[in-house]
Amino acid sequence: MPTGWGRQTVSGSSNWYTNSSSYSVTPHNNSIRLIYMNSGNTEGRARLYHTNSLDLSKYNKVTLTFWIYKDPVLEQFDDRIQVQVKKGSSWVNAGDPISRYASSYGWRQQTVDLSEFGGETVQIGFLGIGEGGNDLRIDDVYINATREDIVEPPEEPDETDGTDETEGTDIPADSGGGGCTTGQLPISALILIIPLILLGIARFGRNPK
Repeated sequence: MPTGWGRQTVSGSSNWYTNSSSYSVTPHNNSIRLIYMNSGNTEGRARLYHTNSLDLSKYNKVTLTFWIYKDPVLEQFDDRIQVQVKKGSSWVNAGDPISRYASSYGWRQQTVDLSEFGGETVQIGFLGIGEGGNDLRIDDVYINATREDIVEPPEEPDETDGTDETEGTDIPADSGGGGCTTGQLPISALILIIPLILLGIARFGRNPK
């Protein structure tokens, strides 16, 4: 596995592997390796997960972006990937499952909103759900996190006595200001672009047809 990533068979005999290709599929964007789950010859579930916890305590807008290779092979087998987040000791699903099947071959970018986990410390994972159709392949994973500050509007002046108490008062230029602040997570917590640099040589699954 790439540095900082682990794998776990959840059911069946499927698991995640790394290679410079998965049969005729080359990595996305000229990267060195791609990562894939051998779902072409077997049914099962396996989890690929980032071993380091991500500190999202300062952020309330979080998205996970990655690329999945889709193909039109064996539509009847619903091989798919479910993004998951680990809070404490439990993995929970984030977003809907993403199917391997498409009407044409090619890498597709996927973005999953993880904002509900902002403010927490979590781990990120991909649960591969293999139904025996074809390999599941992913590449180029990264997290983007921002914080939007919510600023309360200034209070209305008290006009019960019929006078405007703000008349003649200097108002600071930034009074009532607000907006969106963005920032990268500290290196100790997260590298914003986490490339899947893959090291394995095993090859499994069914050739695309």
